[in-house]
Amino acid sequence: MAYRRETLEALAESRRAVEHLLQGQADDLIAAWLHALQEAKKELDKALNMGDLDRAARLEVSRRAIAEQILEAARATNQTLAPGARLAVENAASSQEELIASQLPHGIDIGFRRPDPEALKAIVERTTKQITVRTYYLSQEAVTAMTRALRLGISGGLNPREVARRMVGDTEGIFNGGITRALVIARTEMLDAHRAAARAVDLANRDILAGWQWYAKLDSRTCPSCIAQHGSLHEVDEPGPLDHHQGRCTRLPKTKTWRELGFDIAEPRGLDFESGPDWFNRQPEETQRDILGPKRYEAWRAGGYPFDEWSKPRASDGWRTAYHTGKVGEPPEGGWRWPSPPPDRPLTPLERAHFQRRQDALPFDLHGEILKPHEVEFAERMQRRRQTLEWIPTSKATTTNPRPAATNDFTWRGEQWELKSTAAKYGAIKTRIQKAVRSARDNHGVAKENFFIDLGRRPLRPSLRAQLALYNQRVRDGRIKSLWVLSENGSALEEIHLL
Repeated sequence: MAYRRETLEALAESRRAVEHLLQGQADDLIAAWLHALQEAKKELDKALNMGDLDRAARLEVSRRAIAEQILEAARATNQTLAPGARLAVENAASSQEELIASQLPHGIDIGFRRPDPEALKAIVERTTKQITVRTYYLSQEAVTAMTRALRLGISGGLNPREVARRMVGDTEGIFNGGITRALVIARTEMLDAHRAAARAVDLANRDILAGWQWYAKLDSRTCPSCIAQHGSLHEVDEPGPLDHHQGRCTRLPKTKTWRELGFDIAEPRGLDFESGPDWFNRQPEETQRDILGPKRYEAWRAGGYPFDEWSKPRASDGWRTAYHTGKVGEPPEGGWRWPSPPPDRPLTPLERAHFQRRQDALPFDLHGEILKPHEVEFAERMQRRRQTLEWIPTSKATTTNPRPAATNDFTWRGEQWELKSTAAKYGAIKTRIQKAVRSARDNHGVAKENFFIDLGRRPLRPSLRAQLALYNQRVRDGRIKSLWVLSENGSALEEIHLL
């Protein structure tokens, strides 16, 4: 079954509900931790003013008081988030049912089955336990940092108020970091609970489902991993989406066709579902660069970072395996090189700047010429072969000479040469040579007789070599004097001995 508009509307509503839940819990969590920090400072001031105790005793009293406040923050976190886990599971169960129903004929009872309540309860319990354990470790980190500051202060002979200042400073740092990490933990576990509950609904209704699709919220904030996964189809049993920490991706159920489900009803045409890579290809270059970053963008444009490298599973201690943005390898010598764009469209500003940088790095005398992308690629290949070129300036049209003479492209080994970048096919090469010879002769009175064929990354096969050797014998008009072929990305340079 293809998705209908009501399916995506139901999905959007479910996502809004989850985001509202998460934001409310974040606000409560931040308030609990800040309250704990404020109370800890009060207890510290109170302990420092206990004149009947010596310095060490006062500081120990303050340490215990602050430790209790930190642990109270951890307990408050659990109390705040545990009910949220139940709400997340309940939301997922109801919204998943609605997503499935939106793809089926209206008004027909399909015998929809709800998941085992005990399975949903187990998801809530697991989520609460995960949050409790991980938050406890955060609180222990804060207590450890504060105790360390206390001991160092006493051993160093600092006065109580200086020790207290350091204790507060270290503890505040841990608290601030604790709030951030607690928010990450809470959001991640809540979203995982939501996905687990959705999977439970899918498993209970596996007989009507073809699987589920990974659905990402596609915008400039979406990471490359989620873009690459968006639209991928998975088996019903498969957990997921196995998104990264705080990931926004959703499990979108996909029903079988109506015919497969036994409905003798014409099925409406569904909405076109665009994959993540297709969406990315449509975006402006600035957006693409923002999403990937400079290094990944350069590699992607050059073919060194294909879409199947964008999302890679990564194991995590104390947590599940999750998909993260894949790494890109080191660029080749000279940096990533974009392929030459089609000759029938103008260059974009980014392409123009890219090829200009590459041209500026060439050691040849170009006489101020702005080379075309395929000419830049050719010159780079010849440079790697330690060949010396000198570009021939293009004749400019003037009022007295509106039809300037045609020129060859470059000088090599004391001869002028015309460059043709083409496919490794005899017909294409023959046509390009003949056209250049005739045009220069008939329109400009210039002889073009030395040709350089650049096959790019393609090899010069024996059959093509034999055909090119017979070029002058096969043409009645447009014979040439010399023919060379550059192939295999510049690793092969060969003269064709014309017969």
